[in-house]
Amino acid sequence: MKDEQRLIEIMAELLAEVHDMNAELKEHGKLLREHSDDLKDLKTHQAKTNAALGELRLSILKLAERDSRIEDHENRLKFLETKISKAS
Repeated sequence: MKDEQRLIEIMAELLAEVHDMNAELKEHGKLLREHSDDLKDLKTHQAKTNAALGELRLSILKLAERDSRIEDHENRLKFLETKISKAS
């Protein structure tokens, strides 16, 4: 009888532990879902950032090309000005 009572007490303690573990698991599941949503948002934001960086890179390359053309034109003008001033 004493052994049976002790067994019942142990089972009751285990049942309480199982309830606590279930509550903790539910909380962890909720946190995982929140983190999953945050991660999806982060991936979406990262994709947008990557696209914006690609556009920025292309703009910088175009600007560098224009700068190179302007510098070339300036060199030609300086050359022409030098020739004209020597001819005068």
